[in-house]
Amino acid sequence: ISGIVKDDFDPVFGAIVCEVNENGQVVASTITDVNGNFTLKVVDPQDKLRISYIGLRTVMLDIDRKAYNVMMKPSTILKTVPITPKKRAD
Repeated sequence: ISGIVKDDFDPVFGAIVCEVNENGQVVASTITDVNGNFTLKVVDPQDKLRISYIGLRTVMLDIDRKAYNVMMKPSTILKTVPITPKKRAD
């Protein structure tokens, strides 16, 4: 199978694309190239395709086609981050 992985803005370089069996074990894997493209030789079409990348929600898909166009979304969105100054020990 083959495909492309993107987020809201660009292709995702270095996303991990795995074939996962019913026990959650990885049986085949690859990573996306600089353009977000991947190819993977499937061991069992009954398995699932798992695509993950730090900061983006993991995507699980059925292996039911030869080409995929995957859109990944952010896993969490931070609106504000509180900053607390550290007290100096003089």
